[in-house]
Amino acid sequence: MTSRDGVTWTPRTSAINNQWEAVTWGGSAGQEKFVAVSFNGRGNRVMTSPDGITWTSRTSAADNNWVGITYGGGLFVAVSDRGAGNRVMTSPDGIAWTSQTAAANNGWYSVTYGNGLFVAVSYSGVGNRVMTSGVFGGEPSLQPAQWTRYYQALPMPDSGFCRDMTAEQNTLAAYGTSVSGGWVKSWEPWVSNGAGGWGCQRYLVNTGGNNWVVMGG
Repeated sequence: MTSRDGVTWTPRTSAINNQWEAVTWGGSAGQEKFVAVSFNGRGNRVMTSPDGITWTSRTSAADNNWVGITYGGGLFVAVSDRGAGNRVMTSPDGIAWTSQTAAANNGWYSVTYGNGLFVAVSYSGVGNRVMTSGVFGGEPSLQPAQWTRYYQALPMPDSGFCRDMTAEQNTLAAYGTSVSGGWVKSWEPWVSNGAGGWGCQRYLVNTGGNNWVVMGG
């Protein structure tokens, strides 16, 4: 459905009767369009429209549960809460899509863009329910597969010192790489079944490949 004022709405016919989850507007100058993504369907989980009225089916990078989409920095980015290593897809025009690897196989549910950075949030995962791609305050590359910053938050060790995190705790769940140190004591509202408690958190940044270094801390 479409509306010029958000009050009065007119029903429109989608390209196919899928479960459409999210829609955005974007594109290069003169090529702008609405792009919607779907939770279901086979080979037709994207549709595009120049005016919100006439829609055309498009093929997504994979038949995942696409639930969020945004446009920024010359790129459409969609996220999914299902899939194996391909819960992000990107497109320069909303028509041809490429699978990308999310920071973790979490239930990514929403994505937005601002000030040079794509930010996605998830309803699942432990200490890693946000991922970012790009450079805050600058223009991103056209490779948002590079979800370069990684946030971790874990309960504090029994010793009461963040420096005593184990090798297992120092391993990035999404990447299998162990990075020591950088932990900072912080109050975490999810500790103790939601009652809150002290934990340890840190941020890491990818320097290429599977190489990670502590950012700050």
